[in-house]
Amino acid sequence: MSMYFGWRGTVGIVKPSYRPHALQDFMNLVPDGVAVIPNRLGAREGSDQEFERLGTIVEERVAELVDVGADVVVISGTPITTTTGGLEGDAKLRADLEKKHGVPILTATQLAVDSFHALGVKRMLIIDYIADQVVRGKFAQLFRDAGFEVTDHEFFTLEGSGVPFGDLGKIPPQEVYAFAKKAYLNTPDVDAIYLLGSGWRVLPIVEVLENDVNTTVVTNLSHELWGIRKQLHIDEPLEGYGRLLRELP
Repeated sequence: MSMYFGWRGTVGIVKPSYRPHALQDFMNLVPDGVAVIPNRLGAREGSDQEFERLGTIVEERVAELVDVGADVVVISGTPITTTTGGLEGDAKLRADLEKKHGVPILTATQLAVDSFHALGVKRMLIIDYIADQVVRGKFAQLFRDAGFEVTDHEFFTLEGSGVPFGDLGKIPPQEVYAFAKKAYLNTPDVDAIYLLGSGWRVLPIVEVLENDVNTTVVTNLSHELWGIRKQLHIDEPLEGYGRLLRELP
């Protein structure tokens, strides 16, 4: 029996880390009437080995959310499913969990691919903060496998900002804006900039960056909020956070 209830739907979300801001931003921007039940995996390092280990407990976290009444579950954090089999592994995980629990399962990987297709993106510039080269290589390959051209893949250096993996939320959005704008101007022939990762607070600069460089900008929170609206059949755009949430393609 459900312990929680949202009159427009109840969303369970599995967050990769304990950072509070990513969950707070998600909960603040879901439509009114949608309840959110959070769960955590506990990422602390951002390494390939850690993501592989956390991938083994995703099913347990999903089961806990379904047990307390989630109508749909979002597995946040692209690395969690990317490191355990790429697109095929991600699709199998979703299919297995949906068959077992009888509720829709959305993953960051699937939502990123689907939202970029909905936006008509062909060529993208990826910017992320993951220092592990193995993980970053898997990111790029995943999107190539999905049919996109990754023209460049930039690393927003934590060493330069002096912020460890666990404190990514402390990076000023303005720093990410400046870095992304410079990277785009060096590789302008792309349809989209993907600010990949749920650890940094970049949604506030998405629309500003879109307007200034005249291209689509998407981050993990963008496609999670888009996916929830689509899954729950809620046609409620969000103004001020970029094209994806404004147009809901």
